[in-house]
Amino acid sequence: MKSIKVTLIFNILFFLGAFNVFAQKSDFDAEITVTPIVSSQSEIPFWFRANTGNEFSEFTNLSGVLNSTYKYEFNKSSLELGAYVYLRDGVEKNLERRDLYIEYKSDFFKATLGSKQRDEAFFGLSSTNQNYLYSNNARPLPGLIVEANEPFTVFNIFKVDWGIGHFLLNDDRYVKDVRLHYKRLNVTTALSQKSNLTLGLQHFSQWGGTSPDYGNLKDDFAGFFNVFIANKSTEIGVDGEIQNAVGNHLGSFLVRYELITDAFNFSFYHEHPFEDGSGTAFKNFPDGVWGVTLKPKNNSFVKGILYEYVDTRSQSGRARPDSYFTNLVYTSGWTYEKNIIGSPFFKTDNSLTASQFVRTIIGSRFQVHHLGVTGSVKNFDWKLKMSYSKNLGKYGSEFNPTQKDFYSMMEVAYPFNKVHKIRVFSGLDLANVSNTIIAAGFSYTYKFLD
Repeated sequence: MKSIKVTLIFNILFFLGAFNVFAQKSDFDAEITVTPIVSSQSEIPFWFRANTGNEFSEFTNLSGVLNSTYKYEFNKSSLELGAYVYLRDGVEKNLERRDLYIEYKSDFFKATLGSKQRDEAFFGLSSTNQNYLYSNNARPLPGLIVEANEPFTVFNIFKVDWGIGHFLLNDDRYVKDVRLHYKRLNVTTALSQKSNLTLGLQHFSQWGGTSPDYGNLKDDFAGFFNVFIANKSTEIGVDGEIQNAVGNHLGSFLVRYELITDAFNFSFYHEHPFEDGSGTAFKNFPDGVWGVTLKPKNNSFVKGILYEYVDTRSQSGRARPDSYFTNLVYTSGWTYEKNIIGSPFFKTDNSLTASQFVRTIIGSRFQVHHLGVTGSVKNFDWKLKMSYSKNLGKYGSEFNPTQKDFYSMMEVAYPFNKVHKIRVFSGLDLANVSNTIIAAGFSYTYKFLD
């Protein structure tokens, strides 16, 4: 194994050297960031840590980051190497990567090998980074994804966005070495000169791996084909799983309307989740994310406003609930390193070990109102996020009382020049079943210039 890794590294270096010979332009960017946090409790506020790729854990008070990219540009394509590494307290592994990848881009597609965090959506105001299933709450998953670089036009009517990927859940979990299949397809059409409509579908499936109870789960081509088309099968033979597709499937439908005027850009979107046939039949309606965004064009003080309503209470009803983000076979659920991969409002029991045959997620039925606003005053950039959540627990295992939480965060950032940037932020969490958390932090970033 060691010789294979050495050979792989050598080949990568050889090809990068060859690319450098033919490259027309190359750029190197790097920066370091140091962030201390002071909190009234041992925990820090929700919006200090949620959707940060686990850069900040629940108990982090100090973080240091090194972020670097090296990009080769050719005539009609580019190759980029990226690494984002952090060192922080409050976690078992203090030093970890967030990003570590090689990415190739052409006019038609891009391919990313390794781990790379998704780009920030709408100023970072969304509670899910505008993806209910794959927010930036957990560290980016290692794997390979090939996707559209930009949506391409079909018949001068539609714009099509697509992606397909294969990832590995290589963390400490009940079923070891689980594979993850991913695909998406979004189609946008113009309704008028100023408005358009997007319809989309994304699909994830956990499959394969080694279970302490069922042994090696199917990971051959036939198994992958069944996973790809979400085919029903009795390969595993687990009661309850036979009635569903092979593997643990998760997906969402997207409907987004956009209006573009001279004064503002407006959008309305709904993400409808599904995990089995009842979800695809909309028996769990109105569950999902309902959101609106407003982006003024002639107002720098307010650059963006976002409101999201998130509801997961239906789950197709008590008689046969979907039990979002959980599964009978893959009991670690929709988590990576005990962090929720999707919407961060799901509650988990992190005291559970990977060897325990219990479901990690204990609070999956919730209702959330979320508001985000951002803007600037002269050279100062500011951002505000507030969320109110009511979590009922799960069907058959309800919280008593219902857990009610208010999460808030305010930040102000100021770039001195191209090299220095500071950010000051504060947060307040209120809850009916836990202590009030008040905290403040300071972040300093130094950017290395060529």
